[in-house]
Amino acid sequence: MSNYALIDKKSLLFDYYLYADVPDRYGEEILMDHGINIGFGKTLTHPDHKYILVSIKILKKDCLKFDAAMEDLERKILLTGHSDYPSVEYLLGLKEAE
Repeated sequence: MSNYALIDKKSLLFDYYLYADVPDRYGEEILMDHGINIGFGKTLTHPDHKYILVSIKILKKDCLKFDAAMEDLERKILLTGHSDYPSVEYLLGLKEAE
């Protein structure tokens, strides 16, 4: 399961991602705690889901920090009682529920 996906967009400086979060947006704080400069894009919501998808861009040099931040985000969301935290692929409809 992955709580984020790399968006295929060409850039010399930036990588673009989509990650799953809760409406309280734990991801923002965690990304900042890891020292990642973030450019926020759109936030995608759906009335049938209690999770949101957040699009961001980060500097390519921060991709390892981003991986660690996403692990921390998944841990925090699971520890706060969201045991059904889905993968990004599931939220996008690319993968069936297991």
